[in-house]
Amino acid sequence: MWGYIDKTGAQVIDFKFKEAEGFHNGLAAVEDADGFGYINKTGAFAFPTRFSLAWSFSEGLGRVETKDGKMICIDAHGAKVFEWPPHVTWAEPFSEGLAATAIQGKGPQGRIYGFIDHTGAYVLPPQYLGAEPFSNGLSKVLAGEESGYIDKTGHFVWKQNIGALEKTLQMPH
Repeated sequence: MWGYIDKTGAQVIDFKFKEAEGFHNGLAAVEDADGFGYINKTGAFAFPTRFSLAWSFSEGLGRVETKDGKMICIDAHGAKVFEWPPHVTWAEPFSEGLAATAIQGKGPQGRIYGFIDHTGAYVLPPQYLGAEPFSNGLSKVLAGEESGYIDKTGHFVWKQNIGALEKTLQMPH
């Protein structure tokens, strides 16, 4: 069972959860017998709705899977902000206004990535074989044989041909 302690090691929220995430935006995703929900720092559930899965909040949005299998984003009151398109198989937390999302495709692990905004609309459509959350205005992506950093318009600000790099590294010296 999981619970929460403070910096001194004193228990502040009972150890009663099957799963427990860290606090983000003042809420933590937890699982109990009724499913996944979000608690505040007093240990009280922030709203009664329960989900089959829940991930940590980021930038005021929580990603959840409803009990009927839909993946949605909710606000801090549990209200639906948008529903993820049904073809999305994975989503990273929001970072700098965007979230990397994956759909089935020919990339590693059978995924290709794009980026959506807080409304669920694609800003950069799925086209990358790998993508990391934005940090300082840039995201590390893999596109074909090129790896590098893109800005929020999808423009590479730095890239390298990893196919050529791999060949160089395999050459005997």
